[in-house]
Amino acid sequence: MVDFLANLPQLFRERYLDTHENYLKSIADIAHHLYFLTTDGCELLVEKLLNAGEFSESKKDTNFESIYFRNLRNAWYHELVLNYPQDDFDLRIKFAPWKIIQCYYCVIAGISALIRCFHSAEFKNHDKISTIFTNNFLNNNDRRNFFLPPYNYYLDQNGSFKASNRDVIEWDNGKNNFIPSIKECLESVHKPNRRTSIPHYLIQLRNWVQYEDAYLFFQLYGETVKHNLDFSLSTISYGYMVHVEFFFIKLFGWNTLELQFDTFIAKVEENLGIEPEELLQRYKIYEKILQ
Repeated sequence: MVDFLANLPQLFRERYLDTHENYLKSIADIAHHLYFLTTDGCELLVEKLLNAGEFSESKKDTNFESIYFRNLRNAWYHELVLNYPQDDFDLRIKFAPWKIIQCYYCVIAGISALIRCFHSAEFKNHDKISTIFTNNFLNNNDRRNFFLPPYNYYLDQNGSFKASNRDVIEWDNGKNNFIPSIKECLESVHKPNRRTSIPHYLIQLRNWVQYEDAYLFFQLYGETVKHNLDFSLSTISYGYMVHVEFFFIKLFGWNTLELQFDTFIAKVEENLGIEPEELLQRYKIYEKILQ
């Protein structure tokens, strides 16, 4: 019998710790430092988005089953699975590859919901969804205002890192270590003549973990490594959902989104017997600040 686990520590370091852990932790650490370090939940991030500029777009739709609302609820569902069970960290992180996949689907469903507000065509290719999001939101002067670092970072068609003066980070550790790591992350998935953003990286990460090296996570040991992954996935998905939900609330109005929140939360509690804690936390902050 071949002991295929013999080289596992070295492979895990080469293929995850030296690359993906650094990339994920850099994205999450910048977000945490800027928005979640000194406040409970997303209140500071929502206040920054409120002060980001004048929101000039609006849309009316009372059809609960419109595709963008369905995509939004899908994103909530994936976030719920990502963070389940809330009260058992060891069980939550035991099958880490599936948590990475849930984070990916949460983000993709969230940005797909945004895209479908303005594009009626059906996009099944996630790379195309990520590219449309990057072109029509991050590269759009008006909409870009409502996506803050690190969620608005991208490379242009020539591979140049795009960050405006508004996006400059004064935090030395973030500026000197984490931003270079995010640039390296984006460069690792960049294609010529395509703008590239974090969702493009998450596609590659998901493909790697689902189709190539899921078994390497036999080697996921040590509380620091486990907590880094759990923290990174939760923070990245949480931040994307704040941006998506804020955009939806400004676009459709609070009353329309309140119905989506209320219905989804009630069904989760009724059918699954659990509380979607992250979603409930954000809901209460939106209700306080945005209604």
